[in-house]
Amino acid sequence: MREGRDLEDLDWIVIPGGPGLSSEYLKLGLSSLQPFYKLHFFDLLGAPDSVKQNDVSINDLLDQILDVVSKKHLKKYGIIAHSFGSYLAMRLLDKAPENICALILLSPMPLLFDDWQKAITKVGSSLPEELLNKLNAPDENDKEGIELFNELMPYYVKKHVPKLKVPFCINSCSEISGQVNDYDDRNLLQTTSVPWRCIAGKGDLFFIDDTIFRKHATILQGVGHYPFLEDENSFLMAFKQLWV
Repeated sequence: MREGRDLEDLDWIVIPGGPGLSSEYLKLGLSSLQPFYKLHFFDLLGAPDSVKQNDVSINDLLDQILDVVSKKHLKKYGIIAHSFGSYLAMRLLDKAPENICALILLSPMPLLFDDWQKAITKVGSSLPEELLNKLNAPDENDKEGIELFNELMPYYVKKHVPKLKVPFCINSCSEISGQVNDYDDRNLLQTTSVPWRCIAGKGDLFFIDDTIFRKHATILQGVGHYPFLEDENSFLMAFKQLWV
């Protein structure tokens, strides 16, 4: 495919992270792209505003994404995936790559299961006991998990992000994340014919700058797991240069 203008004309399915997280944070963080790129946002199953919060499987999520593509009548499309969304994008790239024209990974999960587990452990070890207790027993008064999301944010970023109204279901996050099996996506990214790029923060505990990512990644200094919220100008500049 040709790069540049063709990418602006392409429809982009935006897969949020979490899991169990509303897409509101991406609508805000990627809002500056909307006038130039046709972005299609949706809430993954498991998120508070989705049609189903419990008993959601990984296959349910993949089917949901493909259903979004079908209902929007997209014969060809690109994927922009953040965090856990990158894991789902990898599964789609493996399962149904024929209609995917381009892939942009934002703060992606590591390509190896063991590295992902190590990152989760590292983040968990930085959390105070009180917050860990909330993760294990969510506050019933925080029904949409908005407060919990804001409490977790400082442990994922390097620059201050103002409080956001982003619904988050920690129970869905745990349930769905627990279904991820031992994976290795190195060969998938190395052999795919789909053009792909990556943007990640230097301070992101989940990003591993290995040889595979290095050829395709733009690393932003001074930011963490949410570069589009931490430094919008630097992110936008990097995004515009992805295919140059």
